[in-house]
Amino acid sequence: MSIITLTTDWCEQDHYVALTKARILKQHTTTQIIDISHQVKPFSVLQAVFVIRQSYKEFPEGSIHIIGVDSHSKNGKYVFAKHNGHFFIGADNGFLSLLFHNEKPNEVYYINTPENNDNQTFPELTVFAECACKLLAQTPTHEYATETQTYVQQTPLLPTLDNDNILGTVIYTDSYKNTITNISKDFFLNAKKNRNFEIILKNYKYRINKINKTYNAVKEGELVAVFNAAGLLEIAMNKGKVAELLNLKFNDSITIRFSD
Repeated sequence: MSIITLTTDWCEQDHYVALTKARILKQHTTTQIIDISHQVKPFSVLQAVFVIRQSYKEFPEGSIHIIGVDSHSKNGKYVFAKHNGHFFIGADNGFLSLLFHNEKPNEVYYINTPENNDNQTFPELTVFAECACKLLAQTPTHEYATETQTYVQQTPLLPTLDNDNILGTVIYTDSYKNTITNISKDFFLNAKKNRNFEIILKNYKYRINKINKTYNAVKEGELVAVFNAAGLLEIAMNKGKVAELLNLKFNDSITIRFSD
């Protein structure tokens, strides 16, 4: 059975999700369409990339992933890529370079669109869904796309090591209001060595000096730091909403200070 995933910033009160699914199912009735998320912050390519990166590898090879976020790119172009046995379809807004970090996708194509296309307000339907259907039908690629190496590049948010400090960034807040950073476990351990550390939040107002394995390793209402299933440093509060209570937002700074 073929699989298509959807990741969008549409929420679900509108008809867009149903309409996109209907367009696909009308042509391929046995396709399984799975919603990764429709709660991405509007136009936030970085947030969309985060949720796709955490999930796509668990799908079978051959799965097709539609990214309906910030779909009206400045250059008006749309792309699809093949990488690690998966297909990714979206606007040429930099999501490919962010999704794979230092890796280059195996193949990248611009999707051919008619110059006289009057319906450009809903590319997820008129371009992305149609491209997915052509992939499912194994239509020869040259009939609807042109290979390219000049797709838009964006630089991912990566942590840095400055003397005795790791400087990281908040990249995602989940539905429990836990705050996820771009500091990986490997990056932390390579910098830490045998030193003590403090995780510093909100201009030194809050500090954590231990990383636990579970959220309930501390008392209810206390701050806790863990490395989550994605291997990223996460700041939480046992049965609390740390992002709301500490006013932690996307792109806020997180500092880890080491000392002997």
